Amino acid sequence: MELKKHVITGGPCSGKTTTVEALRRRGFGIIEEASRKIIEEQVKNGGDLVPWKRLADFNVAVTHIQKEFESRVSDGVYFLDRGVIDNFAYCELGGIEPPSELSEVARKTKYNKIFLLLPLGFMEKDSARRESREDAEKLTKLIEKAYMFHGYKVIAVPPVSVEERVEFILKEINATSE
Repeated sequence: MELKKHVITGGPCSGKTTTVEALRRRGFGIIEEASRKIIEEQVKNGGDLVPWKRLADFNVAVTHIQKEFESRVSDGVYFLDRGVIDNFAYCELGGIEPPSELSEVARKTKYNKIFLLLPLGFMEKDSARRESREDAEKLTKLIEKAYMFHGYKVIAVPPVSVEERVEFILKEINATSE
């Protein structure tokens, strides 16, 4: 079986992780979000490699971990909780140039489909999610722009229930495999 990697992306509080977990329960492979893993570890251990303190260094770390996560899979259908190209949007939002490592990894990374989850209409902050609602809306647009710039067609997923989102996504990936 060939490898197919589909990215589930969107701004903060768009339901990415919930949707990816629902796809896991349906038997699909998933690749977790690298940035949340780093932030949670840094906050727990009192580290400062977080985007609100060291965005450029954080972005490099996320790029390397995302690349590692994605290199662990060789065949099957996988859904990613964000892809490496999301990092370009965070760089733009933070007003920094994307690190050269990010551009290099992005050139070598190939995804099958990009699903942009549209905002759900609420914003919950936590230790890893500190963006405002305005930042979340801006990030949604910047993420779409980043993927389109890299040659991907972005499929907008409406803000409906998790099950309806999963059905929408599965219908989209099955439409091209028939």
